[in-house]
Amino acid sequence: MQGIAAPDAVPRVRHALLINRSFALLWTGQAISGLGDMAFNTTLALWIVTGVARGQSWAPLAMSGVLAAAALPDLLVGPFAGVFVDRWDRRRTMMLMDALRTGLIVLLAFLTGIVSLPFLGSVHPSTAWALGSVYLVALLTGSCSQFFNPAKMGILGDLMPAADLPRASGMTQAAGSVTLLIGPPLGTVVFFTVGAGPALTFNALSFAVSWLAIRSIRVPVPMKVRSRNARGFWGELLEGLRFFAGNRTLTTLLVAAVVASLGAGALNTLDIFFLTRNLHAPLRLYGALSAVEGAGLLLGSLLAGTIALRLGVQRTIWLGLLAMGVLFALYSRLTAFAPAAAVIFVLGFPIAAVNSSLVPLVLRVTPDALVGRVFSVLGPALTLAILVSMAVSGYIASSLPANLHTNWLGMRWGAVDTLFTGAGLLLLVSGVYAALRLHDGSSAEATP
Repeated sequence: MQGIAAPDAVPRVRHALLINRSFALLWTGQAISGLGDMAFNTTLALWIVTGVARGQSWAPLAMSGVLAAAALPDLLVGPFAGVFVDRWDRRRTMMLMDALRTGLIVLLAFLTGIVSLPFLGSVHPSTAWALGSVYLVALLTGSCSQFFNPAKMGILGDLMPAADLPRASGMTQAAGSVTLLIGPPLGTVVFFTVGAGPALTFNALSFAVSWLAIRSIRVPVPMKVRSRNARGFWGELLEGLRFFAGNRTLTTLLVAAVVASLGAGALNTLDIFFLTRNLHAPLRLYGALSAVEGAGLLLGSLLAGTIALRLGVQRTIWLGLLAMGVLFALYSRLTAFAPAAAVIFVLGFPIAAVNSSLVPLVLRVTPDALVGRVFSVLGPALTLAILVSMAVSGYIASSLPANLHTNWLGMRWGAVDTLFTGAGLLLLVSGVYAALRLHDGSSAEATP
């Protein structure tokens, strides 16, 4: 990859679990930070439902506001953040964003009255002030993430030999799966045991730990120093967009991922209704279904690096998309909890394999000076696709009667399972498209 120091400049320990010291520090910091985020999100939801909006009819709207505030930076800040990430030192960018997020969480704890500062006393905010503070901090911390995440992707390419990138990406996915499994229960226990204050404190400390870990990383000196384009911000932005649009691999990944996301987003919105209407299972099993999915993602992430090395990252992506489509369509036809849980567990394997292969492939085809801008195109596009999928599937399912059923091809079809079958077909379409367009070989190398 262009712009990366010679391989011997990066200490490489092939048999180490976390590959090398710098990646181990990055991985540990991000695992702790992710755990803090998950506990924080759970605590925030419980605090709004049991405190600020307790017993109020507008409580669901208040929660929707939090989700919207967290998602808006992906669309409003993400497309432009990559220009600055490509200008700035990546390590310092990540440290700055962690420092800002630490301060914002501390500020939120004070503004909402959750934590009292000894020298300022306690604050007793109104409901509007408390919710406004939550929305503002969610918006600002999400904006920080738009700079942090592309810088993290770029620094991963700086730290790792190309052969180890699939494994490193898989380990990163595994850390995310662990935090998904542990974070919500941990946040719930902490909230009902000692209150919201310790959870906010833990999240602030997790960003501080991430800051210390990143500070300890030794990043190889790039062969080519990134500098500001003479054409200015908009010239640099257009440069990134032109490169993206002219790269066959990147455009293929974008189209395939957007089509797949349009299908997969329905699962997030309607799975709870599928549980009760189609699987005829009680609501208390919803958490168990999510845990089974998380376990499949975790195990799949641990194996993803090996799979990608054997098959190649391109082949892993399109085979994974095809497998996801088949499994999703099969899931939509099930009527009992146990087989559905088994399919959801297996579904975690191709999802993890695809997610773990995307980053190495993008880094392979992208010059070092454009990494931030490339990831700032992919991220917002996928977020928008997920939001559209969730909105459309929720609207269609809400517009049809819950007891609507018809028989076709010897099977019974309802609103939710039909939408899930359609989602499976979209995943199959994305897999076929990627298979026709992605080819292992020299065509996937970065253009200088």
